[in-house]
Amino acid sequence: MSDDFPVGSLLAGLGPEERGELLTLGTGRQYGAGSVLMRQEETAHDVYIVLDGYVKVTAITAEEQLALLAVRSRGDLVGEIGVIDGSPRTATATAAGAVVCRCIGGEAFRAFLARHPAVYDAVTRSVTAKFRSAIRRRLEYVDGSVRARLARVLLEFVTHWGIPAPEGIMIAVGLNQAEIAALVGATERSVNETFAEFRTEGTISVGYRRIVIRDVEALHKAALGCPDGAGRRERAAGQGQ
Repeated sequence: MSDDFPVGSLLAGLGPEERGELLTLGTGRQYGAGSVLMRQEETAHDVYIVLDGYVKVTAITAEEQLALLAVRSRGDLVGEIGVIDGSPRTATATAAGAVVCRCIGGEAFRAFLARHPAVYDAVTRSVTAKFRSAIRRRLEYVDGSVRARLARVLLEFVTHWGIPAPEGIMIAVGLNQAEIAALVGATERSVNETFAEFRTEGTISVGYRRIVIRDVEALHKAALGCPDGAGRRERAAGQGQ
């Protein structure tokens, strides 16, 4: 596991001494796929620093619908809001595959922030960025067709969690279509149908919790609301004759 944390993560923004001290606090923990780190509405006692793997952050809305709020990965902090302000957890955090993290008690974390005002500022900026991202996603992903919204979500996955694969760019974090539908803000059926369109057009390939983006340019066009790939399919069929 490398000490080079992704740009934009909390740990990447800390100095070596502050980061090193923070990572001596608490205990190391490992979670298997589907394990819950924290639950919505429970009392907040700890924060979690993700060192490896991916963590899904979800919530149940007032309408009893699942909402996928975010995915956190290496260098990200999870659970800080409840620990800082003493409020119940606003979301559930679940391991999406194997996860290694540092679990730090709330009292120790608050004391660390008091000793290091610069880190407190970094945490505040991180929380603000999360809220800005949530607002941006709400604005972008409720506008346009399901096709355009799904394309935007997939492009965000490419940016943050895409890794090279023989057939294109594979999304490293495993999400099912119900979770993606929650992020898109659409029914699972309509998202499944749109996935089928993208597969037929050759834009993506899909397996069990595995998505590979085969044509990023086509996905960008779909995100902008351009017509579907019917023309491309016809051209491909003509070339095959």
